[in-house]
Amino acid sequence: QNRPDAAAWRFLSLAEAGHEVAQMNAAQLFDSGQSSLLVNSSQPAAQAAQAPEEPRRDDVRFLGRAFAQRHYELSAEQGNAYSELRLGDYAYYGWGLRYSDQAEDFESNDTGQ
Repeated sequence: QNRPDAAAWRFLSLAEAGHEVAQMNAAQLFDSGQSSLLVNSSQPAAQAAQAPEEPRRDDVRFLGRAFAQRHYELSAEQGNAYSELRLGDYAYYGWGLRYSDQAEDFESNDTGQ
């Protein structure tokens, strides 16, 4: 019925329980940008009046890819070949988070910068 957010919610529930196909399907919905489940659309009216601008599409895309990457990783750990392929694409094109990016974030938090 073309309800990607409802599908993403169900896939995420199953993915958290360790269902490999649900992990891959959730990743695919966020990777393709079909689901807007990660965007907060329930701002209170007062807050919306103060900050009327929508999240930038690039920011939403980055967040979706970072979230998708984690679910591709979980699925690939269980042997899903498509998820392994997508992780290779992420590495090749420089999408998502790299280990070094995560380490820099932790270093900046440790030093108080």
